[in-house]
Amino acid sequence: MEEAGYDGFSIGTDMVLLAPVKMPPAEIKWLESATLKVLLAPEMKDKLFQAGFLVRAKGADAAWARVTKEITTFKQIIDQAGIAKL
Repeated sequence: MEEAGYDGFSIGTDMVLLAPVKMPPAEIKWLESATLKVLLAPEMKDKLFQAGFLVRAKGADAAWARVTKEITTFKQIIDQAGIAKL
């Protein structure tokens, strides 16, 4: 985007595993741990890379930090577009 005059602009695609709102915390921790174990396994990272994905597996706290950063970053655009808040 720098070529188009947008300095500091970055686009990425994140995949986030979500759980039901009332899922017990212990089950969420287990799911997070098991998912990270699979995603960080060298053979899985290689398979995903071959499919076009760069795996940077992080936990729930990092995922939520990314989501809240994106909300802050795009709030003005959302407001200007008149997109209804959920």
